[in-house]
Amino acid sequence: MAYYLETSPYVSQEKAKRYEVKVEKARRKLRMLSGFAIHNGSMLADVTVKNQRTRETTRTDNAGRFSIHAEKKDILMFSKQGYKKMVLEVGDQHFANALMRIVD
Repeated sequence: MAYYLETSPYVSQEKAKRYEVKVEKARRKLRMLSGFAIHNGSMLADVTVKNQRTRETTRTDNAGRFSIHAEKKDILMFSKQGYKKMVLEVGDQHFANALMRIVD
C-alpha cells in the first residue's frame, strides 16, 4: 500500500479573485496623504517617499507632488540622493509638504 501527498502552490482562480478583492478593499480603507517635496521654494522630482509601517513606496512626479496611503502616526521617510533624509509623522492632515535640505 502506497500513499502520496499531492501539493500545489496554485490556487483556483476563484480563490485568487476573492483574495484580490479582499486586498483591494483593505487598501481602499487607508486614507491618502498627498503633498509636495520642496527645496528652497522649488518642487523636487524623483524624491522617494516610503511609509515605514506599510512599506509602500512612491516617488514624487515632475511637479514634486506625491500621494501615498497613510494613517495617523505612520512615519514617512523622504529621500533623494544629495539631500538629507526627511522624516514626517502623519497626523490628522490629508496634505503635508516635505522640506528637503541639501547634504552639507
